[in-house]
Amino acid sequence: MMRYTRENYIKWAAYGILLLVVFLIQTSYRFQFSLFGIRPDLIPFYIAAIALFEGPACAGTTGFFAGLLCDFTRSGIDGFFPFYYVCFGVLAGLAAEKYFRKNILSGLVIGSFLSVFRNLCEYVFYYGLILRAPFLIGMRITFTELIASFFLSPLVYFSVSLINRHFAEEED
Repeated sequence: MMRYTRENYIKWAAYGILLLVVFLIQTSYRFQFSLFGIRPDLIPFYIAAIALFEGPACAGTTGFFAGLLCDFTRSGIDGFFPFYYVCFGVLAGLAAEKYFRKNILSGLVIGSFLSVFRNLCEYVFYYGLILRAPFLIGMRITFTELIASFFLSPLVYFSVSLINRHFAEEED
């Protein structure tokens, strides 16, 4: 049970600032980072790290706000990202509590699953059905984006871990 203390408000403000930084790194034209023309998507890895360290309710809430940010900047089905990130944030948090340890490998596995499944849903319901895009091109983009995300996702994981560890020490 989360207590509403000053430290928790500061911790969640730090998580919110980190979410904005990750989001701006992905979407800002001036600071946009790409590896060989492929842009990494770090939001699923951020939600996976929150799920590992904070649990399902916090991961779902974080997923909602991350989804709103993504919905503002991406084309596609309106409302898809908040719905998807809430559902899978909660599921990732439940899986993290029951089956995963709090380490980088777990963060990579959960984040990879979130990223690949989101891209598959986005492809099927938008690019495949509406735009009739070829399946192999969609899968190639999905997996090259996933590989590019692996390079920066440890930074996201360790940032969330650092914030969590800092405020966990203050609670003790």
